[in-house]
Amino acid sequence: MGKFSADITKFVKVTKVSADLVVRKLSLDAYTGVLMRSPVDTGRFRANWRVTVSTGAPDTRTADNPAGAGEVEYGDPPSPREVQLIDNKLKGAKFGTAVVISNNLPYAQPLEDGWSKQTNNQPGGILAATFEEIKRNFGNSVAKAMRAARGRGEL
Repeated sequence: MGKFSADITKFVKVTKVSADLVVRKLSLDAYTGVLMRSPVDTGRFRANWRVTVSTGAPDTRTADNPAGAGEVEYGDPPSPREVQLIDNKLKGAKFGTAVVISNNLPYAQPLEDGWSKQTNNQPGGILAATFEEIKRNFGNSVAKAMRAARGRGEL
């Protein structure tokens, strides 16, 4: 993780893009990535992904009812409303603060370890595969965030 953080720092210095904007965009991409890689049976696992921005402790709640219980709906990619909910949580994310994406269900770790046949094509697990994808797509993600920020008058 140290090299990735150094790469972000270097990118920010060269482009003069807000490091906070980069952190928020990458965090949103990470959240969407784990959702889309999550196997869906009842939807409970996908609905239980939580985002916490450096408040000292991650969100440890779980939801038993998958339909609308978490920040995402059952079995779907995040809707614009759901993305806005997460984006609002990420408003406080600053470069150097921790953004924690967690799932507190008892079977979250077995799923990360490849327990489900639905995750077999993801070497290293849901979180690890998502992080690798984010590193690979870093430049494109930041360019997209810059365009959106310009449209909102943030740059």
